[in-house]
Amino acid sequence: SSCLFPTGSRWFILLLLLVALLTCGKQPQSGQEIVLRIGDTQIGLETFRTYYELDPAFPGYRKGLSGLKEYAEQIADRELARRLAEKEGLFNLNLDLKRRLESARREAIIRAFYRQAVANQISATEEELREVYHLSHFKWRVQQIFTRDSSLAASLYRELREGRSFQELFATVQTTQNGPAAAVDLGEVRWGELDPSLESALLQLPVRRFSPPVKSRWGYHILFVNRKESVAFLTEDDFQTRKTSLLKKLRRRKEKIAAGQYLKNFLDPYRIRVKAAAFQKVAQILDLPLEQPLPHLGTRERKFSDRELQHLSRVLRESPDQLFMTSTRDQWTLRDLVKELEELPPEKRPPLSSLSAFREGIGILIRNHFLLQEALRRGLDKTSAVDSVTTDYARDLAYRHYLQETYAHFQLPAEVAEYYQVREKGTIALPEVPSTVLPGMATRESYQLYYAARQLHRRLCEAFPEVPIWINEPLLAKEARRINWNQPIRMFVTEWPF
Repeated sequence: SSCLFPTGSRWFILLLLLVALLTCGKQPQSGQEIVLRIGDTQIGLETFRTYYELDPAFPGYRKGLSGLKEYAEQIADRELARRLAEKEGLFNLNLDLKRRLESARREAIIRAFYRQAVANQISATEEELREVYHLSHFKWRVQQIFTRDSSLAASLYRELREGRSFQELFATVQTTQNGPAAAVDLGEVRWGELDPSLESALLQLPVRRFSPPVKSRWGYHILFVNRKESVAFLTEDDFQTRKTSLLKKLRRRKEKIAAGQYLKNFLDPYRIRVKAAAFQKVAQILDLPLEQPLPHLGTRERKFSDRELQHLSRVLRESPDQLFMTSTRDQWTLRDLVKELEELPPEKRPPLSSLSAFREGIGILIRNHFLLQEALRRGLDKTSAVDSVTTDYARDLAYRHYLQETYAHFQLPAEVAEYYQVREKGTIALPEVPSTVLPGMATRESYQLYYAARQLHRRLCEAFPEVPIWINEPLLAKEARRINWNQPIRMFVTEWPF
């Protein structure tokens, strides 16, 4: 479908990417051709391209000029949906949407802080790029023995130093069921695929040698290199061709390392401490398992739902003023913790899959609290970039809400319902395809979604007759000739260390 239905991970991935664009709602740069106007909001050609190039559902059922025109209408629909939501007070009346919008704004403020404090400080030299280019032409075959216990890691390393072969120890650990250590074959590894701390140790490790225990945020790793081999020849032309992509990869790598160091330097002076007794009380109330279930067991992921939160809140009423977290700047009681959790949408709360996952989620919650306070102190909540992200997110939230409503009440025409009913039975002789069933509409849900979106488009236009919508059809016709409609466009995902 060319319209993005608000269910499934694809919607949320795209939503995050659209929020990250920071472009919709801004005036196009000087000289940029205008594709679309919604009232006083203008969308330039480059922004329009960014939208459809990131959309995994593009192209939809219609191709060429008609397909691009419908896509431009969908962008306009999101802005009109936002205006309708504000007119109806939707973001105040609907608690779920209110929380999601406020959470998105807080995250945008923290990202603005990250860009200012870390990302904008990152640079790369020509020499560094050539070193990365050299490393990218190798692959390592790597095994590791992992444990969360530092003393056990030291004991295992001592066995290796005393002459025990790595493969013998690896086999012993691997056959131990649910032991305190794990033997993992990492397979073939290339530059940029491992955590920086592990990669740094790997690059210094000769073939057929083992490393001392390497500490990471997960625990302790003893690495072993089975072999190292080159996968391509190095040439200057190849380097110049790949230079831009190498720069992006190196910057992300350096940002990740710099972000970790910045966080440590930023948070250490606060001397943040979570009270063990209070944490255990919360964990017991939520009945958290000690270990995360293995994926192959088919265990359903447990969400921190509003019902779970209400249960936690009821039990904690007996001791709401018990300290949960202290620092040199701030402190939380159990009541404060519940309040912080209530302000988040369920998917942003700490996971309940295991005690360790919950502990990490609480750490992220506290970390973001202090980052947000510093970002607010710097006035980053008043920047146009944050406003743009929040507005963009409001557009998509509102559109998602109204599309769900329209989809739920949409009635298939009788001949269309009959067509899909016969088709679902697997009858060899299919009835004549109704004219409204477009190529690619394999299910009644796809039909219903597409026409619900078109119905919503008409509703939004009727709700705002005073808002002019202008689409540059000659420019879209030119753009349609540029696109290869037979090959889907792949989206990419950017990683934010914060």
